[in-house]
Amino acid sequence: QPDPAILEALALEPQRLEDGPACTIAPIADGMQVTMTLPVPQVTLAAIELDDRPEIWVSGAEIHPGPDGPVARVDMVGPEGGPFDLDPQALRLTVIAEDGATEQSGCAD
Repeated sequence: QPDPAILEALALEPQRLEDGPACTIAPIADGMQVTMTLPVPQVTLAAIELDDRPEIWVSGAEIHPGPDGPVARVDMVGPEGGPFDLDPQALRLTVIAEDGATEQSGCAD
């Protein structure tokens, strides 16, 4: 028999969306700034992560209105304290909204 606690935990896992969000990546004085369009209008919390780059510090996401709906924005700072190469496909966006969580990987083309 399936364990109800495991089934409940699996139901809370973020829904993986196939398409990546629209992204803007720009250099800042001490690193890079990443802005991603959020997939839903009413967001409680958002996080942007950079896969396989543990040396990169990522700020908490700030949510702002954007031209096509809300966006999440983070600053990323590397050990050198300046702009760095950033692979847009290594970015991951997790969004928590009233009706559940979603996750997107990479940036839209």
